[in-house]
Amino acid sequence: MKKVKMTARLILIAVFALTISGYNAFAQVESDNVAQPIAETEVDPSQLEEMILVSDVNFHEAFIANQEGNDLTITFSIGSGETAESNIHYSVELLKPAENEGEQGEVIERKTYEENFSLSAGEVSHKGFQYQAPKYLKGKYSVVVYAENNSGMILSFIEVGDVELDGDGQFMEMRDCYLTVEGEVGGREGYFAKEGVDIKQEEVLIANCEVTNHFSNKQTVTPVFKTTLRSLLGEPVQDSALPNDSVVFEPGEKKTVGFRLPQTSVPQAYEVAMNLKNSEDEIVSNDTYLHYILVGESATIQNVRLDKTAYQRGDIAQLSVFLTGSADDFDVSRIGGTENTPIQFKIEMFGEGGVSCIQPVEKEINVRESFFNLSEPVIANCLDPQVKISLVNEDGLLDEKEFSFTSTEDERYNLVSYQDSTKNKTKRVVLAVVTLLVIILLILLVLIMMNNKKRRVGTDTEGGDSNSSRLNSLLMFFLLGGAFFFFSAEDASAAKYCRPGASNSLCVTLNVKPKYCAGEANSVNMLIDAAGCHNYYFWGNITALGANISNFSGITHGTSTNQKFDFSSLPAGRHTVSFKVNAYSNCKNMAGYNSRTKKNMFGDDCTKDKDMGFTFTETFNIVNCKASCNSNYHGKSLSDLSSGNHLCSEGSVSGFTVNRNSLGTITSWSWRCSNEYGEASCWATKPCTPKKVCNENIDWSKIPCPTDNASCEALNNKKVLFKKVKVSCWDENKCQTFPDEFRKDTENGPCGECGECGTPNLTFNCGVSNSPLCGAGGNDCCSSGWMYRPNENLMSRIAPVVDNVNV
Repeated sequence: MKKVKMTARLILIAVFALTISGYNAFAQVESDNVAQPIAETEVDPSQLEEMILVSDVNFHEAFIANQEGNDLTITFSIGSGETAESNIHYSVELLKPAENEGEQGEVIERKTYEENFSLSAGEVSHKGFQYQAPKYLKGKYSVVVYAENNSGMILSFIEVGDVELDGDGQFMEMRDCYLTVEGEVGGREGYFAKEGVDIKQEEVLIANCEVTNHFSNKQTVTPVFKTTLRSLLGEPVQDSALPNDSVVFEPGEKKTVGFRLPQTSVPQAYEVAMNLKNSEDEIVSNDTYLHYILVGESATIQNVRLDKTAYQRGDIAQLSVFLTGSADDFDVSRIGGTENTPIQFKIEMFGEGGVSCIQPVEKEINVRESFFNLSEPVIANCLDPQVKISLVNEDGLLDEKEFSFTSTEDERYNLVSYQDSTKNKTKRVVLAVVTLLVIILLILLVLIMMNNKKRRVGTDTEGGDSNSSRLNSLLMFFLLGGAFFFFSAEDASAAKYCRPGASNSLCVTLNVKPKYCAGEANSVNMLIDAAGCHNYYFWGNITALGANISNFSGITHGTSTNQKFDFSSLPAGRHTVSFKVNAYSNCKNMAGYNSRTKKNMFGDDCTKDKDMGFTFTETFNIVNCKASCNSNYHGKSLSDLSSGNHLCSEGSVSGFTVNRNSLGTITSWSWRCSNEYGEASCWATKPCTPKKVCNENIDWSKIPCPTDNASCEALNNKKVLFKKVKVSCWDENKCQTFPDEFRKDTENGPCGECGECGTPNLTFNCGVSNSPLCGAGGNDCCSSGWMYRPNENLMSRIAPVVDNVNV
């Protein structure tokens, strides 16, 4: 009886240990069957403190799935790391190969796509799109796909590959463009096209480009401009066109020409896309892209990230915010830069149905402290969170943005933290296995008890001891086997790393796949650029694995370099690699630099370099894997797909999943190819062409004129009010969702005016004489300005009374 009790205790301990290990495995389940060693490199903590993570969106892979002439079908896989990101757009860039090795190729065209999507923490999405390269292009070109948000901040990029285009070669080629300020005396000879030169409102910029006529006949051309806020993804800007003469080119003629850029009126950074049209109003040239800054106080909401995309009441929401101050506040500004006054920061988060997820946060901030995190209690269950942020100074609104996140199906069902569908399926399998093992052990317990009962009525004791010993060994086998079964490792991630600082910030973006196969030509793309509008020149190199892996120079806002880090020599295992960015900056080649004295206009010694370096680490997961996807399906854009081993070149198919968007439309398929060495993740996309429709049936007579000071906007050197209304938009083909959009009544013109205290009074009648009102007779009695809406015969301002007369 004593042996029975001891055996029962051992079985119960085994059951308990196995059950606990099984349920603990739910927190993290990996696809790797073998644990890989981690090779760590020691990092200087003082340098790690300078590392700021501003985004961890990452392209995994991309393909040119199909090509017909100059029409391309491009597919890609993209994911997020430990945080959720929203307002993600993708764009494609076409580059003409550089003439000399090591130089950056010339950007021929950059096309942005309207689709706007979000990624939950750990989510991977597969997408595809159609790209029509200009019909006139002929020869070899490189294709790069970017992910960026509404503020124009690059989140990730991937080199798709080279294509051979088969156009007719008949076009006007613009290249080597630079900017000059009309009438500038004593300044630089020119400014890089993407540098972001700062100008005053009354100054005029001239775009100077080398243009070649590749047509076989004479061409007469004029420029066409499209101005957007901060980047090509920004809102279109109402600008004032300046006169430009037509230019005549003989066949084959090449010459440098200059065109005046349109003028804007609101301080901020602007992106201008310029091309040329002929006398028949046909676009006959490639695009060129120009960047400049209008001086004055401004601020920009660059990015917002969440820790997840669904919350339960009582959770603590983690929000990461990235802001930048005045666009012209940078070293070596032409005008001197504009410091920000105190700014009122407000952030709100709403869920499905407009429910408030957190209490609004309002506080005064110093926008130069550009990175900060918020931890806010969640006051209601929150799906599809929308984060709204505004920045306001004493003169009005500087910037406002909405960041829309989409909850996953699992989050909708459970209203818990995100776990992707693959992990959920694996957890159910683990639960079934654990339950089965527990049942087996309980059956063994019953058998032992029955066996010992038989011994009490004459069964051989020695045989019973032998059976008990074998049973104990079997239990230990189950216990140890269960422990190894639930062992897991963490996937690698990728990120964009920046050295913090509102005035200058160098960034390095790495695109790291979750897994690499040992023995292959493994490498990772690196994008080196500058965050925000910092207009500071960086140069230096990057070292890793004890060797120099990259050299860079001339990095400023709008310029970047794409390079590769080859780690083919690393064996199977998980390797944490330390990257040391040796970045420097000095005042050579900047405004006011004197080559004789080696000093600038401020007397700074330009021979002394400023150390701007920092260090970061990345993990590379290298495994032994021979299973592979069938390239006839993997990464392709297909009209239909069915499961089967034909989807694998090596191995057997498993986990075939049909992925649908929130509207129920099939967007992609995903599956795994597995063998004894491991598995490969495969996917394909289904094309869908969006058809955007908005409710444009607006009765402007029923829309009131705005009554808030933030609605004042500049028009022809005046501040005016326009009627505005939000309209709903949708996709008739159910490819994607479109956010509501604002419409402005430009047809009927302004509905009111905005002024400042002390300005001459207007002719209006609010039921009292004009004489005691604001500004009358030079009486500056207002504290914050006024607004006048003539259609409503109403004037209002913040101050409650004027000379004891109610307004």
